[in-house]
Amino acid sequence: YRTDNFQTTKGLRWRIRCLDDMNQIIVESDNIINSTKWNELNGTFHVSNETCAIQLLRLEASSQYAHDHLFDGSLWFDDVVIKKVDSDIIP
Repeated sequence: YRTDNFQTTKGLRWRIRCLDDMNQIIVESDNIINSTKWNELNGTFHVSNETCAIQLLRLEASSQYAHDHLFDGSLWFDDVVIKKVDSDIIP
């Protein structure tokens, strides 16, 4: 990702949620808050089809409070990829 003249109080995060009754966060990225050159975000997570059959990937405000949901500037994402990894190689 890359940000340019990005201004916010608390930032943004990519979050993957389990879409069940609890809307539980499975994994979230580092905070995107300052202007930067190109950077990379990575995360590893495990999802059980039995307990979390449907997931949602969404860019969300880091803070839950509406007064922190003000953003200005530019934000780019390139080559967003989600890869399935063989569960036999995960420790």
